[in-house]
Amino acid sequence: MTALSVEKLSAALKGRDVLHNVAFSVEPGEIVGIIGPNGAGKSTLLRSIAGLLPYTGTITVSESNLRDIGAHNRAKLISYLPQEREVAWPISAVKLVALGRTPYLQPMSGPNQLDDEMVEHALAWVDATKLRDRVVSDLSGGERARILIARALAQDTPLLVADEPTAGLDPAHQISLMEVFAERARAGRTIIVALHEIALAARWCSRILLFDNGRLIADGPPKDVLTANVFEQAYGVRLHVADSPDGLIVQPVARLAAL
Repeated sequence: MTALSVEKLSAALKGRDVLHNVAFSVEPGEIVGIIGPNGAGKSTLLRSIAGLLPYTGTITVSESNLRDIGAHNRAKLISYLPQEREVAWPISAVKLVALGRTPYLQPMSGPNQLDDEMVEHALAWVDATKLRDRVVSDLSGGERARILIARALAQDTPLLVADEPTAGLDPAHQISLMEVFAERARAGRTIIVALHEIALAARWCSRILLFDNGRLIADGPPKDVLTANVFEQAYGVRLHVADSPDGLIVQPVARLAAL
């Protein structure tokens, strides 16, 4: 069963065309990295997949047309982590993470044992167990980011859509998060993640979709997408690529205009 299918997807923001006739499909267990320069359409793509923006074309999630899935059932299929990290009210970390279990709660009843276990697992996955009783607004930016990631993980949906989840995390927690995504993918979950950290995409994503000016210009394994010609076309940056015992290493090294 295909986890996600996107066909002839176009979307506009404030009257400006952002995505143009995008098409791809994703199978269960994939970690798909969405990369591209600023303004390439990455966030618009993810918000469209999450059902948060109007679009033309067809998005199918778990064999169901996204337009036919109500908000409640959609929350059982797709968890979405936006770029924004603000929390507008004082709430403890554990209670915020527990909000990820809301789609599964029965009317007039509280969380069950499975809900509690998923919350604790999610906190542990992002190394935030020690933060569980802290007020989220009192946390550092990186700590707050980890709590919001934990909320999305606690939702435990077949499809996780994350917009720059590693932004603001230190290197250890960036790698740790990608390891968690890899573990969830091995468990059959599908991860769609927008990244600016090209090295993380190269190392951890099974597949990369490269966008430029709202169009999908490359789609394939990291070694096929992260080549000098393709990368230079999209970013205008010279790329260094090397193999290592730990996997593919990719490092942007210089702007082409400066060469």
